[in-house]
Amino acid sequence: MEIMERIASALNKMYPDIEVYFDDMPQDAENHCFILQFISKRDIKIADVKCNKVYSIDIVYNAENDSDIFSCIDNLEKNLSKELKYISYEIEIIDKEGHFIIDLLGENPKIKEPYQADGFYKILVETIEKLSNKKCYFMSVDLDNVTFEQGFYILKPISLESTTISLNHKKEYEQEIELVYLENSSKNIMSVLRENEIIMEKLAADLEFRKYYINLDYLINSEENEEEKYFTDVVNFITTLTIKRR
Repeated sequence: MEIMERIASALNKMYPDIEVYFDDMPQDAENHCFILQFISKRDIKIADVKCNKVYSIDIVYNAENDSDIFSCIDNLEKNLSKELKYISYEIEIIDKEGHFIIDLLGENPKIKEPYQADGFYKILVETIEKLSNKKCYFMSVDLDNVTFEQGFYILKPISLESTTISLNHKKEYEQEIELVYLENSSKNIMSVLRENEIIMEKLAADLEFRKYYINLDYLINSEENEEEKYFTDVVNFITTLTIKRR
């Protein structure tokens, strides 16, 4: 498992003289080693957008000396994050074993083959990026490759309704699109909200974008999601765009 290899590589850099095993310790192994044990794998959602897998892995440290165990776990807590990116951790020390349990972001299967928005969605994504100077992703995002401190958008089509408006079957379309904004910074939440309000005002007033629709309304909501506990102080706004076009 690639996740396990990443952890083993980080441990080898920190402790080149200590063996790292997967799942179990061999019978002939020294009682002074690391054992990596898989706990669970699940999907993580941010603002109801399905993102990466999250792996929970237990880094078990075996030693006969209690002080050695405490020293190792303390060092992992202080320095493992310099070698390995993880999003949360827990510590337990039980019966000559130190347990450093970490949650890591894994792959996002939905974007192994990135899908680029096309047509009207492509125009909307490009307009948002132009007005905000921030990345705007279509439908999903790899959380390993985003900058929460800078903030970013995720565009989610919600519905599309077509209506025939003439005898020659000319269509009018009404769309609902959610524009999710996420940011993890030191800025006041009201400051971030006002910045998003300004972006939406600019979007509605943008003359080039106005060529592609006949009416645009929007509603901004603040949302909270249990999964965001992994990303401290994440600000999350969802703007629902209601767009009529022909």
